[in-house]
Amino acid sequence: GVILMEILTGKSAGDIVSGNTGAVDLTDWVRLLATEGRAVECFDSGLLSADGEREPPKGMDDMLAITLKC
Repeated sequence: GVILMEILTGKSAGDIVSGNTGAVDLTDWVRLLATEGRAVECFDSGLLSADGEREPPKGMDDMLAITLKC
């Protein structure tokens, strides 16, 4: 699950990322964004559409949901 999360976010699980409440680890940050309905913000911009569209390609939300269950 963590490896897939790293692929989707472009960040390492060991990275400390900045959240609204301060520094958190990768899994906590992704979980926070997902529960707030802002999961698209955690995806690596290189995986999002090249035409400027902020919606993730079909299936990415499902893959993210799987990572959060692991």
